[in-house]
Amino acid sequence: MDSQQKLLGILSIPLAWLAIFALACVWVFNLHKTVRDVNLAAASFGQKPYTILSYSREYARGILDFPGLLSENYARSNGEKPFVIPNPMFGPIVMVTAKHVSEYRFARDTELNAQEALHKVLQTRWTLPDKTWDSGPSFHPMHLRKYLQKSLGPSTPDLATEINLSMSRFWDVESSNGDWKEVDLLGPLLKIATQGINKLYIGEEIGRDEGYIDGLGALATAVVTCGLTLNLVPLPLKSIASTLMCWPTRYRRQVLIDRYLHDIIQRRKLQLEGTMAERETEEFESYTDYCMALLSAAYKDPNPAYYETENFVSRFMTHYIAAIFTISVTISGVVEKLIQHPHMLSVLRDEANAVFIDPKDPHTWRKTDIAHLDIHDSFIRESMRTTPVSFAVMRRSAIKPEGYTFLDGTVIPSYFEVGVPLDQLHHDEKYYKDARQFDPLRFIAKSKPTDESFADGSGTIVCRWVWD
Repeated sequence: MDSQQKLLGILSIPLAWLAIFALACVWVFNLHKTVRDVNLAAASFGQKPYTILSYSREYARGILDFPGLLSENYARSNGEKPFVIPNPMFGPIVMVTAKHVSEYRFARDTELNAQEALHKVLQTRWTLPDKTWDSGPSFHPMHLRKYLQKSLGPSTPDLATEINLSMSRFWDVESSNGDWKEVDLLGPLLKIATQGINKLYIGEEIGRDEGYIDGLGALATAVVTCGLTLNLVPLPLKSIASTLMCWPTRYRRQVLIDRYLHDIIQRRKLQLEGTMAERETEEFESYTDYCMALLSAAYKDPNPAYYETENFVSRFMTHYIAAIFTISVTISGVVEKLIQHPHMLSVLRDEANAVFIDPKDPHTWRKTDIAHLDIHDSFIRESMRTTPVSFAVMRRSAIKPEGYTFLDGTVIPSYFEVGVPLDQLHHDEKYYKDARQFDPLRFIAKSKPTDESFADGSGTIVCRWVWD
């Protein structure tokens, strides 16, 4: 026994070094392949090729100052050519220019996939694990878009009422003496956004329950935090790292299922199965919320695993969490601009009083009324222009083995990210006069989408992804 232990002790050090050497070889091999693919893209638009050393240097710089790296490459290309840079969190990303946007908007999802890009950001395979992720994306994002397009108009009064109610519950900014006071901005806005969209996503059963709102906000925060951190971990180590880092996401998901979602989903399943037995066509108008619409897609999917409650919740939460955070961050930017430009409060209030039948009763508000809030729309759009939600928008992943090639020959290698450099594009003097200045009326006359102005899709007003 002693001789065996002594032998293991002697061998442990060289075995450890051998394991480290093997991991280093795998890392160098993967790095070489990545640089080769990066240079394939770079060659298609005339960018100087990377060496392993220069790519590693840019990668390290991106960890410390990715916005600076992005701005430098945009300036070098003069905003006229695409460029590819290492992204420490999501791998190499090709940034396209304004002239590519029209083609980019209408690329097929089977070629440039938005859902795959979202899964990379949130690292859903590890933050919201279930046994279906290896099967690939189950539900086309079109399910969400179709449901929202058909529901937003009729639901406008209810949504306005929910937002108004959530403001009264969570927006505690009153000062006893009228002085300024410091408030936690993002925390209350997360709750307001969550209750506001709960009507669309989960319905009235638990939509106003503060425990559910807090639990969902905690899950969203945990998933985003863990996902961003996990993106920095090499693929061979993600499973181990996620076990150590991502237990809060699994715990909070299970709490939501046990306390709130399990019984609701079971009732929805009984209702859905009875309804499906009576009809064969799918009518989104008949669904009370997105949970029911997505559950219908899972029920019809050939893979029964998608219909299992825990697996379904993982898929359902992916878009739910993305909506909560993008809305919250966008509203926080709008609030900051209102604080910086207080004279706009009376202007916006006057417009609301002129447009709405009863401005104090949100249940009387209609989609057609909101479409006439031109100053509100311009103010929000300018806020999004000057304080973008992300460094790159309309992110897609080239999911075909051959990648994706634009009409001008720009190459996106397989599983590379592609996006639009929002901050640089929105502060380019070629497209905006006085681009560094905040002009709340800048978009007052804009009624059609342009190839250099967008933040959440490609429609004609701020909520363009679903309203167009």
